[in-house]
Amino acid sequence: MDVAQQITRLNALWRNAQEPKLLWEEMQVIAQQAFAVQAEAMEALDRSEKTASSVAAVQSVFAAREQVWDIAGKIAAREQEIKEKTFKRGNP
Repeated sequence: MDVAQQITRLNALWRNAQEPKLLWEEMQVIAQQAFAVQAEAMEALDRSEKTASSVAAVQSVFAAREQVWDIAGKIAAREQEIKEKTFKRGNP
């Protein structure tokens, strides 16, 4: 799977994470999948960076890497938000 497909997959996981009635257990599954995709994407980007022969290619690798980090960061923040909402005092 190429990096563009992995970014698309991360975006789909991010859309799923935005579900308003998402349960903590469901969010954990989404986060696990997202971080597995992130790891694959980073490995592919590392390989691409090593073989890049032009400045434009290196810039494109860095742009893709930033996209992956941004999406993974959003998913992690959403996971934390759901965890806090689920485990706050007074919730059964």
